[in-house]
Amino acid sequence: MPLLADEYSAVYPDGTLHSGKPTAEQIGASPITDYKLTRLQVVPVGPDTALVTYIAEVEFPADGHTGHGRFAVGGVWVKQGDQWMYRYYQGTPLK
Repeated sequence: MPLLADEYSAVYPDGTLHSGKPTAEQIGASPITDYKLTRLQVVPVGPDTALVTYIAEVEFPADGHTGHGRFAVGGVWVKQGDQWMYRYYQGTPLK
């Protein structure tokens, strides 16, 4: 994934902690068939760092039907050279 920093880490909505970029197999194991991002906010916290928050609504295959999830997401983006990279992700399920 070209937009993920080498030091990428994530806390997934199920509470598991992951360090490093996900592999293609890991990404394929959690397919998303559709998504919508709302309430996007970007707050600079330094010249090369930004905090990004949004609500993600996702659809995914689930036992022969379509599952739905809604998450509050917070992420840290860092500028490396002239490219912004995703450094940290945390998703929290919303009810």
